[in-house]
Parts: sequence; C-alpha cells; structure tokens
Amino acid sequence: GAGREIEENENNNKETDPDSAYDNQSSSIIRLSNGMVLYLKEVDTMLALVCLTRAENFRKKSLINYNIGCLKKALRALVKPNSDPSNGRTW
Repeated sequence: GAGREIEENENNNKETDPDSAYDNQSSSIIRLSNGMVLYLKEVDTMLALVCLTRAENFRKKSLINYNIGCLKKALRALVKPNSDPSNGRTW
C-alpha cells in the first residue's frame, strides 16, 4: 500500500475559537509513497476539503489555495442571510 512519507501541519491564526487547536488556516499535507499528495484544508469550522493530487500538480499550492478561497466565498454566499425584503425570503 501507499504509506505516508512526510506529514506537515500548518496552523496559523486562531481566529474562530481561542481554545481550538485549529483555525481557518489549518491544513495538513501528506505525501504518499506512490507520488500522490493528500491535502486537507479547513473550509469552515465544520467543513474540510480533502484533495488528492499528483505531487507535480501540488507545486501549484498557491493556485489550489486560491481556488479553495473562491469555494469558501461561494459557500458563504449560499448560507449568508439575505436581508432584501423584496424577494420574500428572510435568508
């Protein structure tokens, strides 16, 4: 099987819960022996994204993080309450 070679954890700012070990920048990178990378990235306090990609594609980590940021923004727009009374909905 494909075992773990390297595991990295990235924890930066504890923005949401000061007692939490994780924040909105938390992620984990696991490089597998078969040349694949397993990338786990927190999207929200209750949602994480799991990405399995080839190592050569993971060199574009900033592009991956940009796309995750776009996903976060779109998800927030979906669940954000809508205060426009003209559409008849309250959320």
